[in-house]
Amino acid sequence: MTTLGRFDTSAYQQLLEEHARQRPLAEQQLLLLDLVRQGSSNREIAQRMETTPASVKTAIQLLKTRLRVATRAELIDLATSLSDPTPHRSARGIGMDRSGAGNQARPRW
Repeated sequence: MTTLGRFDTSAYQQLLEEHARQRPLAEQQLLLLDLVRQGSSNREIAQRMETTPASVKTAIQLLKTRLRVATRAELIDLATSLSDPTPHRSARGIGMDRSGAGNQARPRW
């Protein structure tokens, strides 16, 4: 147990992880995850989502942090496993709903 003053950081970390598991990904995050899975570059994703490559880069970094992966390759592996129709393959309880893939709305990270 790590403490910071009177604050138990391990309990806080557990609380954050539980919160992340209960919050599903937003539609724009699912679209971003699907575009990364398809192998799109940040520039291609930015054009598709009508934003800048820098915003895409930031959004991907936030998504990697949220999904607890370190690299883009791990993110692609995770997205591929989530889009696999085999029911036993899901990661961290986050489903991959591809129905929003055609949405052209501006992203709200």
